[in-house]
Amino acid sequence: MAQEMIHHLDLRYKNSNMVIKLDMSKAYDRVNWNFLITVMQKMGFPPRFLTLIKHAVQNCWFSILVNGEATGFFKSTQGLRQGDPISPALLFIAAEAFSKGLNPLFNENPDMYYQTKCEVKLSHLSYADDIILFTNCKEAGLNKLMQFLRKFEDLSRQQINHAKSAFIQERKPISLLIESRISLVFSMKALPITYLGAPLYKGNKRKILYENLIDKTQASGKEFVQFEKKHKKTYSGVWELGQPLSGTIGGFQKKLQQALPTHMIELITEIPINIDQSDILHWKLSKNGALTIKSTWNEIRSHQQPQHLYRSLCV
Repeated sequence: MAQEMIHHLDLRYKNSNMVIKLDMSKAYDRVNWNFLITVMQKMGFPPRFLTLIKHAVQNCWFSILVNGEATGFFKSTQGLRQGDPISPALLFIAAEAFSKGLNPLFNENPDMYYQTKCEVKLSHLSYADDIILFTNCKEAGLNKLMQFLRKFEDLSRQQINHAKSAFIQERKPISLLIESRISLVFSMKALPITYLGAPLYKGNKRKILYENLIDKTQASGKEFVQFEKKHKKTYSGVWELGQPLSGTIGGFQKKLQQALPTHMIELITEIPINIDQSDILHWKLSKNGALTIKSTWNEIRSHQQPQHLYRSLCV
């Protein structure tokens, strides 16, 4: 959807279209507990469930390692614990307040909408802390949008990462007054940009835009292949687009071909897989692949900022 909207960026209208890409700084750490509970109350969650959520998120204590020894405890006053299974869902619920506030703003000011050739009006797309806004360069609308963002920051305690946020506007010249006001908050960037790991661009699909995504996919596949080769004497099998994989939904191949260039599909489908047995959960931090408390503890204490432990799992 974001890619389709980008194709309309330079349509000729009175007020040029504009895309604003927002990135929330430390979204998990900045979640305001009172704000989260209020949002959940508005969404109709029962009081007993809200009490359980309060106890889960507020009962969080930290200690500091001084010369390798744990010293004292202090209580957290905001934020969600990363790695907790319920934290992503709570972050999504808190982020829903952004959409609930932004939609009425655009409905009350229809001249703020991004101009397209279709009847559907879209103001934004969001996934957790990655948000992309679609509007135009009308000064009054931009002022209202900036006021909304500041108010949302005050209420939710979230903070927009100005270094990673940017606005994109293709048609030029743009009013110097409007450009300067936006530039005070966000920098101006040119296409292509990256959203949720995929490139957003205008024009035909180009190989260079997908190189980073291809590299990540191939690196992940190589780890899988190396583990399989180590534990099996024989290895064969590749993905075949003509034969759907067991358990996949219908139309997977068609969607894949629509979303990615042909050369990228070929690179991904060349990664071999084992089709003779079910997936096996493997813990990369131990030699035999078994999950142990010792290996987990060693991983946590050896990093000042521990990586997500789920990244140490592969199948």
